Amino acid sequence: MREPKPYNAYIDRILPFDDYGCEINRIPVSDLFDSYFLNGFIYPKKMERLAPFMSTVESNWERLLDLGEEAIQIFTHRDAETGLATITRFRSTASGWVAQHLVSNHAIGSGVVMLAAQARNLSQEPFASNQHWFRASNRYANRIFGSITETIDPSHADVSEYHLVLAPKDLSGVGTRTSPSTPLRNLFTIVPIDEPSPDLKRLVLRVRGPVYFQAEELGGPDLELAFLNRLFGTVGLFRYRRVWLAYARQSNHVVGAAIVYRGPLGMNFSMLENRCDLIIAPELDSWERAGLSQDFLDAILPEYGSFEPGFAPVVTDGETARCLVHLGGEMIRRYKQGIWLRPGFEGWYRHVAGFYRRVFSRL
Repeated sequence: MREPKPYNAYIDRILPFDDYGCEINRIPVSDLFDSYFLNGFIYPKKMERLAPFMSTVESNWERLLDLGEEAIQIFTHRDAETGLATITRFRSTASGWVAQHLVSNHAIGSGVVMLAAQARNLSQEPFASNQHWFRASNRYANRIFGSITETIDPSHADVSEYHLVLAPKDLSGVGTRTSPSTPLRNLFTIVPIDEPSPDLKRLVLRVRGPVYFQAEELGGPDLELAFLNRLFGTVGLFRYRRVWLAYARQSNHVVGAAIVYRGPLGMNFSMLENRCDLIIAPELDSWERAGLSQDFLDAILPEYGSFEPGFAPVVTDGETARCLVHLGGEMIRRYKQGIWLRPGFEGWYRHVAGFYRRVFSRL
Protein backbone atom coordinates (compact mmCIF):
# COMPACT_ATOMS: atom_id res chain seq x y z
CA MET A 1 0.00 0.00 0.00
CA ARG A 2 1.46 3.35 -1.04
CA GLU A 3 1.48 6.45 1.13
CA PRO A 4 -2.08 7.87 0.93
CA LYS A 5 -2.71 11.09 -0.93
CA PRO A 6 -3.94 14.25 0.86
CA TYR A 7 -7.70 14.09 1.39
CA ASN A 8 -8.41 16.86 -1.11
CA ALA A 9 -6.86 14.74 -3.86
CA TYR A 10 -9.86 12.39 -3.79
CA ILE A 11 -12.42 15.05 -4.61
CA ASP A 12 -11.64 16.07 -8.16
CA ARG A 13 -10.49 12.79 -9.66
CA ILE A 14 -10.66 9.04 -9.15
CA LEU A 15 -7.31 7.65 -8.08
CA PRO A 16 -5.79 4.15 -8.13
CA PHE A 17 -7.09 2.22 -5.13
CA ASP A 18 -3.72 2.05 -3.37
CA ASP A 19 -3.61 5.86 -3.16
CA TYR A 20 -6.49 5.96 -0.67
CA GLY A 21 -4.58 4.32 2.16
CA CYS A 22 -7.21 1.58 2.57
CA GLU A 23 -6.94 -2.17 2.97
CA ILE A 24 -9.26 -5.02 1.95
CA ASN A 25 -10.02 -8.06 4.10
CA ARG A 26 -7.14 -7.42 6.49
CA ILE A 27 -9.11 -6.90 9.69
CA PRO A 28 -10.07 -9.97 11.78
CA VAL A 29 -13.82 -10.48 12.00
CA SER A 30 -13.73 -10.27 15.80
CA ASP A 31 -12.02 -6.85 15.63
CA LEU A 32 -14.49 -5.66 13.00
CA PHE A 33 -17.46 -6.67 15.11
CA ASP A 34 -15.89 -5.00 18.16
CA SER A 35 -15.71 -1.76 16.17
CA TYR A 36 -19.42 -2.13 15.37
CA PHE A 37 -20.22 -2.33 19.08
CA LEU A 38 -17.86 0.47 20.09
CA ASN A 39 -19.35 2.86 17.53
CA GLY A 40 -22.95 2.04 18.41
CA PHE A 41 -23.69 0.50 15.03
CA ILE A 42 -25.43 -2.50 16.60
CA TYR A 43 -28.14 -0.75 18.59
CA PRO A 44 -30.05 -2.58 21.38
CA LYS A 45 -33.08 -3.70 19.35
CA LYS A 46 -30.90 -5.08 16.58
CA MET A 47 -28.65 -6.79 19.12
CA GLU A 48 -31.68 -8.40 20.72
CA ARG A 49 -32.46 -10.16 17.44
CA LEU A 50 -28.83 -10.98 16.62
CA ALA A 51 -27.56 -12.08 20.03
CA PRO A 52 -28.71 -15.73 19.92
CA PHE A 53 -26.95 -16.21 16.57
CA MET A 54 -23.80 -14.08 16.85
CA SER A 55 -21.46 -17.06 16.97
CA THR A 56 -23.03 -18.37 13.74
CA VAL A 57 -22.84 -14.92 12.14
CA GLU A 58 -19.17 -14.52 13.04
CA SER A 59 -18.39 -18.01 11.70
CA ASN A 60 -20.21 -17.21 8.46
CA TRP A 61 -18.17 -14.04 7.95
CA GLU A 62 -14.94 -15.95 8.59
CA ARG A 63 -15.93 -18.54 5.98
CA LEU A 64 -16.76 -15.80 3.49
CA LEU A 65 -13.30 -14.35 4.06
CA ASP A 66 -11.89 -17.76 3.16
CA LEU A 67 -13.39 -17.15 -0.30
CA GLY A 68 -11.64 -13.79 -0.43
CA GLU A 69 -12.71 -10.86 -2.55
CA GLU A 70 -14.93 -13.05 -4.72
CA ALA A 71 -17.52 -13.14 -1.94
CA ILE A 72 -16.91 -10.32 0.53
CA GLN A 73 -14.83 -7.15 0.64
CA ILE A 74 -14.18 -5.41 3.95
CA PHE A 75 -12.56 -2.01 3.38
CA THR A 76 -10.75 -0.37 6.28
CA HIS A 77 -9.04 3.00 6.64
CA ARG A 78 -6.98 3.91 9.70
CA ASP A 79 -4.95 6.90 10.74
CA ALA A 80 -4.15 8.70 13.96
CA GLU A 81 -6.54 11.57 13.23
CA THR A 82 -9.65 9.79 11.99
CA GLY A 83 -9.32 6.40 13.68
CA LEU A 84 -10.87 3.34 12.03
CA ALA A 85 -13.44 3.62 9.25
CA THR A 86 -14.89 0.59 7.53
CA ILE A 87 -17.44 -0.38 4.90
CA THR A 88 -18.30 -3.87 3.68
CA ARG A 89 -19.90 -5.31 0.59
CA PHE A 90 -21.00 -8.85 -0.14
CA ARG A 91 -21.77 -10.57 -3.41
CA SER A 92 -25.52 -10.88 -3.79
CA THR A 93 -25.84 -12.06 -7.41
CA ALA A 94 -23.33 -13.09 -10.08
CA SER A 95 -22.22 -9.48 -10.71
CA GLY A 96 -24.25 -7.48 -8.16
CA TRP A 97 -23.03 -6.47 -4.70
CA VAL A 98 -24.60 -5.03 -1.56
CA ALA A 99 -22.61 -2.27 0.16
CA GLN A 100 -23.30 -1.96 3.87
CA HIS A 101 -22.16 -1.34 7.43
CA LEU A 102 -20.48 2.04 7.03
CA VAL A 103 -18.97 2.56 10.47
CA SER A 104 -16.66 5.37 11.55
CA ASN A 105 -16.31 7.93 14.31
CA HIS A 106 -15.02 10.58 11.93
CA ALA A 107 -16.65 12.06 8.82
CA ILE A 108 -13.37 12.14 6.89
CA GLY A 109 -12.76 8.45 7.49
CA SER A 110 -16.27 7.68 6.23
CA GLY A 111 -15.69 9.66 3.07
CA VAL A 112 -12.30 8.14 2.29
CA VAL A 113 -13.38 4.54 2.76
CA MET A 114 -16.52 5.01 0.62
CA LEU A 115 -14.61 6.68 -2.21
CA ALA A 116 -11.91 4.03 -2.07
CA ALA A 117 -14.48 1.24 -2.33
CA GLN A 118 -16.10 2.90 -5.35
CA ALA A 119 -12.73 3.43 -7.01
CA ARG A 120 -12.12 -0.28 -6.55
CA ASN A 121 -15.50 -0.97 -8.21
CA LEU A 122 -14.47 0.92 -11.30
CA SER A 123 -11.37 -1.21 -11.74
CA GLN A 124 -13.18 -4.55 -11.47
CA GLU A 125 -15.14 -5.71 -14.51
CA PRO A 126 -17.33 -8.31 -12.73
CA PHE A 127 -19.08 -5.48 -10.90
CA ALA A 128 -22.26 -4.64 -12.82
CA SER A 129 -24.29 -3.10 -9.98
CA ASN A 130 -24.17 -1.97 -6.39
CA GLN A 131 -26.96 -1.41 -3.91
CA HIS A 132 -27.32 -0.37 -0.32
CA TRP A 133 -30.13 -0.24 2.19
CA PHE A 134 -30.67 2.51 4.74
CA ARG A 135 -33.39 3.59 7.13
CA ALA A 136 -35.81 6.06 5.62
CA SER A 137 -35.58 8.06 8.87
CA ASN A 138 -31.76 8.38 8.71
CA ARG A 139 -31.15 12.01 7.72
CA TYR A 140 -27.43 11.52 7.08
CA ALA A 141 -27.97 8.54 4.76
CA ASN A 142 -30.82 10.29 2.99
CA ARG A 143 -28.71 13.36 2.29
CA ILE A 144 -25.93 11.31 0.70
CA PHE A 145 -27.50 8.15 -0.68
CA GLY A 146 -31.12 9.18 -1.06
CA SER A 147 -30.19 11.87 -3.56
CA ILE A 148 -28.04 9.86 -6.00
CA THR A 149 -30.51 10.28 -8.85
CA GLU A 150 -29.80 14.02 -8.75
CA THR A 151 -26.30 13.21 -10.05
CA ILE A 152 -26.70 9.87 -11.82
CA ASP A 153 -28.97 9.40 -14.83
CA PRO A 154 -32.19 7.79 -13.50
CA SER A 155 -31.79 5.05 -16.12
CA HIS A 156 -28.69 3.99 -14.19
CA ALA A 157 -29.80 4.54 -10.60
CA ASP A 158 -32.87 4.29 -8.41
CA VAL A 159 -33.89 4.93 -4.80
CA SER A 160 -37.16 3.37 -3.64
CA GLU A 161 -38.79 2.97 -0.24
CA TYR A 162 -40.12 -0.30 1.14
CA HIS A 163 -41.28 -1.80 4.41
CA LEU A 164 -39.52 -4.65 6.22
CA VAL A 165 -41.89 -7.10 7.91
CA LEU A 166 -40.88 -10.24 9.80
CA ALA A 167 -43.36 -12.99 8.95
CA PRO A 168 -43.42 -15.89 11.44
CA LYS A 169 -42.57 -19.26 9.92
CA ASP A 170 -45.58 -20.85 11.60
CA LEU A 171 -48.82 -18.99 10.83
CA SER A 172 -51.08 -21.69 12.27
CA GLY A 173 -53.45 -20.32 14.85
CA VAL A 174 -52.91 -16.70 13.85
CA GLY A 175 -56.35 -15.25 14.36
CA THR A 176 -55.84 -11.65 13.35
CA ARG A 177 -57.05 -11.87 9.76
CA THR A 178 -59.75 -9.32 9.09
CA SER A 179 -60.69 -10.63 5.64
CA PRO A 180 -62.75 -13.73 4.88
CA SER A 181 -60.42 -16.52 3.78
CA THR A 182 -62.49 -18.85 1.60
CA PRO A 183 -63.20 -16.64 -1.44
CA LEU A 184 -59.80 -14.93 -1.35
CA ARG A 185 -57.86 -18.19 -1.41
CA ASN A 186 -59.47 -19.16 -4.71
CA LEU A 187 -58.56 -16.06 -6.68
CA PHE A 188 -54.92 -16.78 -7.53
CA THR A 189 -52.63 -19.51 -8.80
CA ILE A 190 -49.08 -19.54 -7.43
CA VAL A 191 -46.48 -20.96 -9.82
CA PRO A 192 -42.76 -21.53 -9.08
CA ILE A 193 -40.36 -20.67 -11.90
CA ASP A 194 -36.69 -21.57 -12.34
CA GLU A 195 -35.79 -19.62 -15.47
CA PRO A 196 -36.36 -16.09 -16.79
CA SER A 197 -39.98 -15.34 -17.58
CA PRO A 198 -41.57 -12.62 -19.73
CA ASP A 199 -44.35 -12.39 -17.14
CA LEU A 200 -41.83 -11.78 -14.35
CA LYS A 201 -40.11 -9.13 -16.44
CA ARG A 202 -43.36 -7.29 -17.25
CA LEU A 203 -44.46 -7.25 -13.61
CA VAL A 204 -41.11 -6.18 -12.18
CA LEU A 205 -40.58 -3.45 -14.77
CA ARG A 206 -44.04 -2.10 -14.02
CA VAL A 207 -43.83 -2.22 -10.22
CA ARG A 208 -40.13 -1.82 -9.35
CA GLY A 209 -38.61 -0.52 -12.54
CA PRO A 210 -35.79 -1.37 -14.95
CA VAL A 211 -32.88 -0.51 -12.62
CA TYR A 212 -34.08 -3.02 -10.02
CA PHE A 213 -34.73 -5.63 -12.71
CA GLN A 214 -31.24 -5.25 -14.16
CA ALA A 215 -29.41 -5.07 -10.82
CA GLU A 216 -31.09 -8.22 -9.51
CA GLU A 217 -30.29 -9.99 -12.80
CA LEU A 218 -33.84 -11.29 -13.12
CA GLY A 219 -33.56 -11.56 -16.89
CA GLY A 220 -30.26 -13.44 -16.88
CA PRO A 221 -29.68 -17.14 -17.45
CA ASP A 222 -29.00 -17.93 -13.76
CA LEU A 223 -32.29 -17.04 -12.07
CA GLU A 224 -31.65 -19.31 -9.08
CA LEU A 225 -28.02 -18.14 -8.57
CA ALA A 226 -26.55 -21.61 -9.13
CA PHE A 227 -23.10 -20.13 -9.81
CA LEU A 228 -22.97 -18.35 -6.46
CA ASN A 229 -24.40 -21.38 -4.67
CA ARG A 230 -21.52 -23.49 -5.99
CA LEU A 231 -18.99 -20.83 -5.01
CA PHE A 232 -20.35 -20.46 -1.48
CA GLY A 233 -20.64 -24.22 -1.19
CA THR A 234 -16.85 -24.59 -1.37
CA VAL A 235 -16.69 -23.23 2.20
CA GLY A 236 -19.83 -24.96 3.48
CA LEU A 237 -22.22 -22.06 2.84
CA PHE A 238 -25.00 -21.46 0.32
CA ARG A 239 -26.49 -18.65 -1.75
CA TYR A 240 -29.53 -19.22 -3.91
CA ARG A 241 -32.78 -17.64 -5.03
CA ARG A 242 -36.31 -18.97 -5.55
CA VAL A 243 -39.09 -17.22 -7.47
CA TRP A 244 -42.87 -17.63 -7.62
CA LEU A 245 -45.42 -15.86 -9.81
CA ALA A 246 -49.09 -15.29 -9.02
CA TYR A 247 -51.76 -15.34 -11.71
CA ALA A 248 -55.34 -14.15 -11.37
CA ARG A 249 -57.47 -17.19 -12.13
CA GLN A 250 -60.18 -15.30 -13.95
CA SER A 251 -57.89 -13.39 -16.34
CA ASN A 252 -54.66 -15.42 -16.13
CA HIS A 253 -52.76 -12.12 -15.79
CA VAL A 254 -49.68 -12.05 -13.60
CA VAL A 255 -50.42 -10.01 -10.46
CA GLY A 256 -47.53 -10.76 -8.14
CA ALA A 257 -44.10 -12.23 -7.56
CA ALA A 258 -42.23 -13.51 -4.53
CA ILE A 259 -38.44 -13.52 -4.85
CA VAL A 260 -36.70 -15.32 -1.99
CA TYR A 261 -32.98 -14.88 -1.38
CA ARG A 262 -31.28 -17.37 0.92
CA GLY A 263 -27.74 -17.17 2.15
CA PRO A 264 -25.46 -17.20 5.18
CA LEU A 265 -27.20 -15.78 8.23
CA GLY A 266 -26.01 -12.32 9.19
CA MET A 267 -24.20 -11.24 6.03
CA ASN A 268 -26.38 -8.19 6.68
CA PHE A 269 -27.25 -7.43 10.30
CA SER A 270 -30.88 -6.73 9.37
CA MET A 271 -30.85 -10.16 7.67
CA LEU A 272 -31.65 -8.65 4.28
CA GLU A 273 -29.43 -11.28 2.67
CA ASN A 274 -32.30 -13.67 3.41
CA ARG A 275 -35.12 -11.36 2.41
CA CYS A 276 -38.16 -12.07 0.30
CA ASP A 277 -39.01 -9.29 -2.14
CA LEU A 278 -42.81 -9.46 -2.31
CA ILE A 279 -44.05 -7.62 -5.41
CA ILE A 280 -47.79 -7.19 -5.88
CA ALA A 281 -49.57 -5.35 -8.69
CA PRO A 282 -50.86 -1.98 -7.45
CA GLU A 283 -54.36 -2.46 -8.89
CA LEU A 284 -55.29 -5.20 -6.40
CA ASP A 285 -57.66 -4.00 -3.70
CA SER A 286 -56.97 -4.62 -0.01
CA TRP A 287 -59.05 -7.82 0.12
CA GLU A 288 -57.33 -9.32 -2.90
CA ARG A 289 -53.94 -8.21 -1.60
CA ALA A 290 -54.58 -9.87 1.77
CA GLY A 291 -55.52 -13.14 0.10
CA LEU A 292 -52.53 -13.08 -2.22
CA SER A 293 -50.20 -12.26 0.67
CA GLN A 294 -51.42 -15.37 2.47
CA ASP A 295 -51.01 -17.47 -0.67
CA PHE A 296 -47.45 -16.26 -1.12
CA LEU A 297 -46.57 -16.91 2.51
CA ASP A 298 -47.83 -20.47 2.14
CA ALA A 299 -45.44 -20.85 -0.82
CA ILE A 300 -42.32 -19.19 0.58
CA LEU A 301 -42.28 -20.13 4.27
CA PRO A 302 -41.01 -23.70 3.66
CA GLU A 303 -37.86 -22.07 2.22
CA TYR A 304 -37.22 -20.64 5.71
CA GLY A 305 -37.57 -23.95 7.51
CA SER A 306 -33.86 -23.98 8.43
CA PHE A 307 -33.64 -20.23 9.07
CA GLU A 308 -32.64 -20.03 12.73
CA PRO A 309 -34.32 -16.74 13.68
CA GLY A 310 -37.78 -18.26 13.09
CA PHE A 311 -39.20 -15.72 10.65
CA ALA A 312 -39.04 -14.65 7.00
CA PRO A 313 -37.79 -11.08 6.38
CA VAL A 314 -40.24 -9.71 3.79
CA VAL A 315 -39.60 -6.46 1.90
CA THR A 316 -42.66 -4.98 0.24
CA ASP A 317 -44.84 -1.91 -0.29
CA GLY A 318 -46.72 -0.23 2.53
CA GLU A 319 -50.17 -1.61 1.76
CA THR A 320 -48.94 -5.19 1.46
CA ALA A 321 -46.91 -4.73 4.65
CA ARG A 322 -50.10 -3.88 6.52
CA CYS A 323 -51.69 -7.07 5.18
CA LEU A 324 -48.73 -9.07 6.47
CA VAL A 325 -49.10 -7.50 9.91
CA HIS A 326 -52.76 -8.60 9.95
CA LEU A 327 -51.49 -12.09 9.17
CA GLY A 328 -49.21 -12.08 12.21
CA GLY A 329 -46.09 -10.34 10.90
CA GLU A 330 -44.05 -7.77 12.81
CA MET A 331 -43.48 -4.40 11.17
CA ILE A 332 -39.82 -3.45 11.66
CA ARG A 333 -39.16 -0.25 9.75
CA ARG A 334 -39.14 1.56 6.42
CA TYR A 335 -36.03 1.03 4.39
CA LYS A 336 -34.76 2.69 1.25
CA GLN A 337 -32.96 0.64 -1.35
CA GLY A 338 -30.47 2.61 -3.42
CA ILE A 339 -29.19 0.96 -6.60
CA TRP A 340 -26.61 2.17 -9.11
CA LEU A 341 -25.57 0.31 -12.24
CA ARG A 342 -22.09 0.24 -13.78
CA PRO A 343 -22.73 3.21 -16.13
CA GLY A 344 -23.45 5.20 -12.96
CA PHE A 345 -20.39 4.13 -10.97
CA GLU A 346 -18.37 7.23 -11.80
CA GLY A 347 -21.40 9.44 -11.15
CA TRP A 348 -21.86 7.85 -7.71
CA TYR A 349 -18.23 8.63 -6.90
CA ARG A 350 -18.67 12.26 -8.00
CA HIS A 351 -21.89 12.48 -6.00
CA VAL A 352 -20.30 11.31 -2.73
CA ALA A 353 -17.12 13.33 -3.36
CA GLY A 354 -19.26 16.44 -3.77
CA PHE A 355 -20.89 15.81 -0.41
CA TYR A 356 -17.51 15.57 1.30
CA ARG A 357 -15.93 18.45 -0.59
CA ARG A 358 -16.65 20.92 2.19
CA VAL A 359 -15.33 18.54 4.86
CA PHE A 360 -12.07 17.83 3.06
CA SER A 361 -11.56 21.50 2.16
CA ARG A 362 -11.19 22.37 5.84
CA LEU A 363 -7.99 20.32 6.06
